[in-house]
Amino acid sequence: MTTHQILSGPESEKPARASAGAGHPVRVALVVAFAALVTTLNQTLVVPVLPGLPARLQVTPSVAAWLVTATIIAGAVAHPVLGRLGDQFGMRRMMIVALCAMVLGSLLCMVSDDIAVLIAGRALQGLSSATIPLGMSLVGVVLEPRRRAAAIATVSAMMGVGGALGLPAAGLVSRLWGFHGLFAVSASAGVVAMTALLLAVPAPPRRERARRIDLAGAALLTCSTVGLLVGLDRGGEWGWTNALTVACFVAALVAGCLLTLVELRRHDPLIDLRAAVSRSAAAINGGSVLIGFALFANFLGIVGRLQAPAATGYGHGLSVLATGLCLLPGGLLAATVAPLSARLSTAAGPRVTIVTGCAVSAAGFAAQIPLGHGALWGLICVVAVISAGNAMVMAALPALILRVTPETDIGVTNGLNALARAIGMSVSSAVFGIVTTVPAGAAFVPRGAFDGFTVAGGIATLVALALFLLQRSGHDADRAR
Repeated sequence: MTTHQILSGPESEKPARASAGAGHPVRVALVVAFAALVTTLNQTLVVPVLPGLPARLQVTPSVAAWLVTATIIAGAVAHPVLGRLGDQFGMRRMMIVALCAMVLGSLLCMVSDDIAVLIAGRALQGLSSATIPLGMSLVGVVLEPRRRAAAIATVSAMMGVGGALGLPAAGLVSRLWGFHGLFAVSASAGVVAMTALLLAVPAPPRRERARRIDLAGAALLTCSTVGLLVGLDRGGEWGWTNALTVACFVAALVAGCLLTLVELRRHDPLIDLRAAVSRSAAAINGGSVLIGFALFANFLGIVGRLQAPAATGYGHGLSVLATGLCLLPGGLLAATVAPLSARLSTAAGPRVTIVTGCAVSAAGFAAQIPLGHGALWGLICVVAVISAGNAMVMAALPALILRVTPETDIGVTNGLNALARAIGMSVSSAVFGIVTTVPAGAAFVPRGAFDGFTVAGGIATLVALALFLLQRSGHDADRAR
């Protein structure tokens, strides 16, 4: 199903949609948004406690960082695969499957301190991130046309809102019930979301004939993504010229090339690469990779500064709960900005909203270096500014995709965009694990490591802003031709 069909829909499909949309529209939108929020919270579930995990689990910081990276990698693979299965077997059904994976992963993490089990559980949790694009399609099917746009914007906004609120919420839960309590709450929330979907959201009719699943494409996509991220995550520890590091990057490259050959030959590919290399799609997805990087650069860098010991000269020595409370204003501001950005997109266009959001985030990153080493209130304000900018971008991206992509390519571009953001987050998480490794003979991570990571986040945001601006002129040129 394409985004254009979600927002408008052909006349011939209206009777089926009316029948499917028997549920109350506000209730349907809220339930789907809640499911999206629950899965988004899992992305940053362990971030507030990440600095203390190496000592608890007796692993290196780069290994502990895989508790974040594994979640994002699994989500990156799940977006296109579960999206295709949703078209064949129903969006609501696949949302429930994704939430079941989240609950199972939460239960595994809840009962173990073994790093391998924890990483496996976090990977299962990562599969649930496909709930967000699935939810956008679902509300488009079961709601009448005049309510679809607002509902889709609400679901999309959960990516920014959940990311900001997840940190303080996780900090509070870990303080009250400990590390394993985080996963108990996650499992409970997943069960509530599944129950609400079954009771409040009607099942839409199937809209596509059954097709063969592109198992080869899914396997190659997984190999390419995992190989790239393993190389990035371990390169700092193994050495960038080490045989294992080089092998990871070579494996990622080979798998990527094979994926290209396989997908170009298939009639029903997992990823339509011809659509992906169009000027508009390339600019949007390139910008989204950078936005994903900047999003996690903000999350991980801020938490590191807040929890680093005061003796470092840049840290504030805060507990997990205090860190969460410092991040709460940013989450509340993001929740307020998201619906306002939807109105701005309606009035001035989603590109204006995205560019404005990027500018706001870049200003926050620029202010983080001087204010991040001073009074605590300055850092709290910086968090709020960056969170607001991210919320604006996340709420407007689906609308931009709808406007600048040809009708026949909208669905493909939507899936690739979700994959692009996930890859950016994965790279950011892996880089953070590398740069925050304490050098030999040092007692703390150097201040320059955090400053450099902050600068990288700011530069990524500015380059994304430029890409979105260039994307406009490129699209207009394409249209003129």
